[in-house]
This record gives sequence, C-alpha cells and structure tokens, in this order.
Amino acid sequence: MNAQLADQSIKAHAGDMALNPGMTLEADVLQARRKVWEWVLEPVLAARQQVKVLNADLGGKREGG
Repeated sequence: MNAQLADQSIKAHAGDMALNPGMTLEADVLQARRKVWEWVLEPVLAARQQVKVLNADLGGKREGG
C-alpha cells in the first residue's frame, strides 16, 4: 500500500520529526464512520431485515400456491 502525506513532518514529544522515504509506518485504515449505537445495534438490525425478507418470501409462496 502506498500513502501520500499532507506534511513531511509530524509533531512528536520533542517537537517536529521529519518523515523520510523508507521509514516504516503503522496505521489503521478507516473504512467507515459510525456512531457507537449503530455499531452496537447493527447485528440486531441486520437480523430484523433478514426476518422481513424471509417473511416476504414465505408470503409470496403461500399466495402462489
């Protein structure tokens, strides 16, 4: 993975530290932003949606025959 930096230095305990080519980097890749309640309730909401889909499928089969 390649990273493009906005600045060529970072603020550290002793002041600014220069970033040079070849330095190693450890980073967390942020994929999405969610509120805590969304993260906690996501499995419940997904299960609820799945039940709705199953009920809709069963309802169509009953009417069809």
